[in-house]
Amino acid sequence: MGYLRLLSGAYFLGLVAVELFEAVTNTPPSLIWESIPTVLVSVGIVVGTIVLVRAGLLGPRAVLMVVVLAFLATLGSGYHVVSYPPVIRCGVGSSFGGFPFPWFSRWIFSRDEGCPLPLLPLQNPGPLLGIFLTDMLFYLAIGISTLELARYRLQFRSRV
Repeated sequence: MGYLRLLSGAYFLGLVAVELFEAVTNTPPSLIWESIPTVLVSVGIVVGTIVLVRAGLLGPRAVLMVVVLAFLATLGSGYHVVSYPPVIRCGVGSSFGGFPFPWFSRWIFSRDEGCPLPLLPLQNPGPLLGIFLTDMLFYLAIGISTLELARYRLQFRSRV
């Protein structure tokens, strides 16, 4: 049973690494769709969690605790904001928040008084639920891998 915990911890850490690589190479951020590797990693996290619960390696209280912590971590990641200011005199820039993928954005308008054209009011897209859930799954995978590797370590230490 101990090696199953090590294997599951390594599995979730591998998924976290793939998602981080995808987030780092996905610049500028795409707020409309998720890439295929990101979707596959998200499915892998959900399926892996279900398998751990069904195998009895992860109890419902542990899942609830990790889901709540993943939700709070995702909300906290909204403080990670990257801004792209307007590059032309009467331009519109953008600001993205969330980590590893930006799940909300805001428009940044040029404040130049000499702008000959009035900027049309653009509606801020606000938070995007799909990308928010993807980030939440990312933090869920970190939590589950930490929990499983800690349990493996405790089992390994008790045998010695």
